[in-house]
Amino acid sequence: MGLFTEEIEKKLQDQYRFGNELDQQVVVARIYNPYGEGSWYLLNQDPNDTNYVWAIVDMGKLKVGQVSKSELESTKVFPFGLPLELDKNFAEIDAYDFLRGLKQGKVYVKGEMRDKNSILPERMIVSDNDKQKTEKIKKWVKTSMINGDRVENIREASKRLKVSVSDILPHIQK
Repeated sequence: MGLFTEEIEKKLQDQYRFGNELDQQVVVARIYNPYGEGSWYLLNQDPNDTNYVWAIVDMGKLKVGQVSKSELESTKVFPFGLPLELDKNFAEIDAYDFLRGLKQGKVYVKGEMRDKNSILPERMIVSDNDKQKTEKIKKWVKTSMINGDRVENIREASKRLKVSVSDILPHIQK
């Protein structure tokens, strides 16, 4: 699946008529760098020039403006040259409230903006599913190190293990 599905592009184009009026729009999707800093929160897209998307960009400093769809799709992130990812768990949220929350230092969690301190206990909870996922990844890393596959097959492993590449990376960077 690419960064821009037909459903996402349709929603973006439907909101194009609102231009930069954030109070009339929702954030449709989030594209992010799973290996470091960088998130693009997509707002709208011109149906006549689909290469540009209006977005809230968070690269350590917040900006609102146009971004190139083709650049997002072709970006390869250091150190492994892997692509940006679409946040499959992102739920639409009011764009104005979202930007205001980011400016106040809040974070997006499960469809709403929360104070950073309110989410710390949730981050500390490790579910059985997370433990199973970690064990699958550790087993793959150990096996791949023996077979010499290491970095070349991370993408395939993420598909086979049904985990994201960002779940695997912390285990191989040791």
